[in-house]
Amino acid sequence: MNTYGVILAAGEGTRMRSPLPKVCHPILGKPLLLWVVDTVKQAGIEKPAVVLGARAEQVSSLFSQNEVTQIIQQERKGTGHALQVALGELSLTDGALLVMYGDTPLVTSKTLEGLLNCIRENKAQGALLTFFPKNPSGYGRVVANEAGQIQEIIEDKDCTPEQRKQLTECNSGIYAFDVRTLLAHIDKLDNNNASGEYYITDLVKL
Repeated sequence: MNTYGVILAAGEGTRMRSPLPKVCHPILGKPLLLWVVDTVKQAGIEKPAVVLGARAEQVSSLFSQNEVTQIIQQERKGTGHALQVALGELSLTDGALLVMYGDTPLVTSKTLEGLLNCIRENKAQGALLTFFPKNPSGYGRVVANEAGQIQEIIEDKDCTPEQRKQLTECNSGIYAFDVRTLLAHIDKLDNNNASGEYYITDLVKL
């Protein structure tokens, strides 16, 4: 099975309060985004795609020629829109697709391989990396049924006060998708939410 990767790095990074894009900030002498690119390559994806947006030229300067496929998200309408833009550029038809953010340098290639294997070996339509933080505030919450099957993800700002208390499993923002299934559902996303944006998380429910 062909394996592909999309790294989302188009955000403003406003919480950094810095003129330098968040993914360009150095960690141990190497920009955040390059740690992620290297890890994705170690997981078996030779040439990942990177979605650029805010201060794209600065972020683009991190890469040597043909190191990655660079895709520009001209209008930033959310993570789901960024993935729509990437799929429009990549012209994929089948295989497994890894999707993650450019500011997650501590994720290991072994973790990413495990997620991709859910698609390659278990023939899952999608796979999601979740976690249980001590303080889940700000994170999207995972809703599962009694059998433990994930039903949907609700963004923190869209949660009711009761859901914020009860739901403690959180979305990491790292996914793997069966490409055919993804292509059949990506255009069904809508922006009927508190942010008015298109969320990747809505693909889980779809």
